[in-house]
Amino acid sequence: KMPDITTELITIIKKNSAEEDTKKAIDAAIDEVRKDDPSQTKVYVNTLLHFSVQTGHLPIVQYLLDEKGGDPHATNTIGQNILHLAAINGHLSIVRYLVNQQKLNPHTARVHGGETPLHCAALAGYLPVVRYLVDEEKVDLYAKNNVHSTAAHQAALMGHVQVLRYLIDEKYMDPNTTDS
Repeated sequence: KMPDITTELITIIKKNSAEEDTKKAIDAAIDEVRKDDPSQTKVYVNTLLHFSVQTGHLPIVQYLLDEKGGDPHATNTIGQNILHLAAINGHLSIVRYLVNQQKLNPHTARVHGGETPLHCAALAGYLPVVRYLVDEEKVDLYAKNNVHSTAAHQAALMGHVQVLRYLIDEKYMDPNTTDS
């Protein structure tokens, strides 16, 4: 059961309110959960963590991971960890933080459908995240998901021409790679 303060807390996080106000609200919500059902505290922290990543609130992501015991490997119902969520929402600063400080591996992280963070960023059309993963982290351009699609296939499927041009024109990805 999520505490009543959750709605207020989500509003605060969405607004990227002052960091100290957000931390106080998080602490109050966690304390309420701990009183109601201590076994759910970790689950609640990880739920807040996933939501903070989706909204791009890096200081709160750091707070939940570094001070509140959030699990960077916790997954949502479709197997996305916070690295996938940061990539699919285009939050480059969070992707960098998760890879560099939390040591999440963008080469091996896969969701239930086999997508890597690169697949996620390409599917959503976030070229800066795609560039970072390819240029700095050297992820495999040809990694395939469970239906044998690459990041280029994902970008093409959604019409993200800039991502496709980058992968083909700048990274010389073979446009004839099949998805079967």
